[in-house]
Amino acid sequence: VLSIWMIIDNPKWERKCANGGNGFCTSVGQCSGGHASIAFIGFLLILHVAYLVHVLWICYEVRTIPQEFAEHKWVTAACISAVEVHIIAPLVVALVWTAPVTKTL
Repeated sequence: VLSIWMIIDNPKWERKCANGGNGFCTSVGQCSGGHASIAFIGFLLILHVAYLVHVLWICYEVRTIPQEFAEHKWVTAACISAVEVHIIAPLVVALVWTAPVTKTL
């Protein structure tokens, strides 16, 4: 999927001076792509969420395995941390969307 994305719509990195000074300047940059990039990001997000739901479902199904064979608790904990990233990341992006210096750190 990522190879197809790079062939169809390769994101470009754009850098410009923030203070417009002579010689040396503080620069900010950002990576931007076209409409196809938005579609690929959405597809990858949906795919990742589907994999997380599938793994959590399998962990739920094997919850009755004896304790000495059970590793589903640790897999579930790892999946929950990935779900937290899906919840927190859009909030962080929304907070720094208009601050170009914060976006590029």
